[in-house]
Amino acid sequence: MNTHTLTTHEVANARLTLDVAYLLNGEAAPEMLARLRGMCERAIGEGLLTGDTAAEVDAWSIDVSVAQPAADRDALEAEIAAFMQQRIEDGGLDAEDIPVRLARYGLMASDAFAAEMRERMDMANEETQGQALIPSADPADEGEIESRVAIACINASGMSEMPIFTVRTTQEEYDLGIHRDKAKDLAEEAGYEWPFVCFDAAEQGAILSAARELGLVRQVVVVDMTDGQIHSIRCDAGEIKVICYDTRDTDEYSAAVADRPLGENGQLVRCWAHAQLAQVDPGLKLARD
Repeated sequence: MNTHTLTTHEVANARLTLDVAYLLNGEAAPEMLARLRGMCERAIGEGLLTGDTAAEVDAWSIDVSVAQPAADRDALEAEIAAFMQQRIEDGGLDAEDIPVRLARYGLMASDAFAAEMRERMDMANEETQGQALIPSADPADEGEIESRVAIACINASGMSEMPIFTVRTTQEEYDLGIHRDKAKDLAEEAGYEWPFVCFDAAEQGAILSAARELGLVRQVVVVDMTDGQIHSIRCDAGEIKVICYDTRDTDEYSAAVADRPLGENGQLVRCWAHAQLAQVDPGLKLARD
């Protein structure tokens, strides 16, 4: 009789999103980013993520960068949306074929995202592999990083194209998006014409947001209404804010109602005082597909 106990190596993958707004007070932003990364690494090394348990951190990755300002992000989304819309109107982008792929961008790794974007812009893998990269005109300096940026643009023949440029920047310049500006300058020097829309890992969220603005992403929302009460709300991609309302509650002093959103035919509708945030469930994409 075998009395040995087998231990199952079950792995749970977790993702923690932490947004920090620093008042620099004279400190350098790159130094603060380095400190933040160091604190996270120490927390992992000292076992703060597992506490007094038998669990262990098997693998981890940390990405610390400067978030794009809201105004710049909105401008980028508008630029991408306009470019997508023009491609659809020109017949170069099939609005019926791409929504599912677009919806997946938020779940993709950066390398898969880049490959998918090149495919969507009619650049097959073999074409991409055969295309020469356009290097940076500047020599590499110590401390600089090299990045590849694909730019959707118009070539000298008036055809849409996506050349890939290699640029070099410091980490601080990269965090500020200067690598994209340098790539646009190289595209202009190479004879390509505007509009220039850059695609790299940093644009993943902007692509998805712009696609939603154009109505290209079908979204599945599931509401648990057991016993007539809302227990949970899930969606397949992105997040939506859900407000519950009851048109029968007309008591002006009711504690259960608060804001008045617009309802049918523009009429004001009393709504529940609490809002419920939908939880993203990637598994729901099967229902959408």
